[in-house]
Amino acid sequence: EQQVRFNPALFLVLMREKPHVVIVGGFSFSSFIVVLLKMILKYKVILWFEGTGYTEVNVSRFRKTFRQLLSRGLDNVIVASKLSKSYLRSQILFKKNIHYFTAFNNVDNSFFQTAVTQIRSDKQQFKNLKNKYGEKIILCTGSLIERKGIWELVNSFKMISQSNPNIALVLLGSGPLEEKLKKYTWQHELKRVYFEGFKKQNEIIRYYAIADVFVLLSHWDCNPLVIFEALASGLPIVASYRVGNVPEFVINNLNGYVVNPFDIQHVASKILEIINNDKIQKKFASNSLSLSKKSTYEKSFQKFKQAILDSLL
Repeated sequence: EQQVRFNPALFLVLMREKPHVVIVGGFSFSSFIVVLLKMILKYKVILWFEGTGYTEVNVSRFRKTFRQLLSRGLDNVIVASKLSKSYLRSQILFKKNIHYFTAFNNVDNSFFQTAVTQIRSDKQQFKNLKNKYGEKIILCTGSLIERKGIWELVNSFKMISQSNPNIALVLLGSGPLEEKLKKYTWQHELKRVYFEGFKKQNEIIRYYAIADVFVLLSHWDCNPLVIFEALASGLPIVASYRVGNVPEFVINNLNGYVVNPFDIQHVASKILEIINNDKIQKKFASNSLSLSKKSTYEKSFQKFKQAILDSLL
């Protein structure tokens, strides 16, 4: 059941502030009110959107029509990825004179790069952390829920562990599937699956530092920050094609592999390709660091600025 939420103070704020530009986040009822009031208050409206065809697949016909009506009042659009732009252009926004600006989500790249480098440079600390888990470490960060592809990852790992029992899977996060997953791994004697729970940013760094590959098999995801964290940490990445920021930041044979999350045999083979080949692992790690430079706070700020200035022309 969908609930309609509206803040009645919105009208008063717009009347008082008399903005030149209003940026709305997504297709909410409040966004619709902003578009309606545009006719009275004469400001420009910019939509910020990060959904994709995968995240929006269950949108009802009524809500889709609502979005199409709302989009008629937009002046510019800021999207978080190619997939977001593709969804809007094909399903919602049919205005030909609309301008799109891509502003990626961000993390503090320098924080991750510096902290990870410090841990790796302390050989004894690095060795002690690594030995706690295994010779090679697969890392996944995210809630333990169905749509994050956790079952597919664990079953892929089941195949991987048969070829090399010294490989470990480290899961960071909590969620409703945790107990079922623990029971499953115990029943199938997957002794090197580690459930580490939710970790704060200052704690998560050591896991990125000791990991050999980062894996995210989401059935759908907008633009998860964990992809940017893995890039900034210099990790090879194996990720689902259904993740919003994957087309721009996970490039086949450059810094990892894009996979079908439901094809666990293929997922397992791609993870093993990285883990079993030091040359490939180092190449992918270096290229992830390079790709992380595409997404910075400054670059996203400039895209927002360009969208605002363009709307005022």
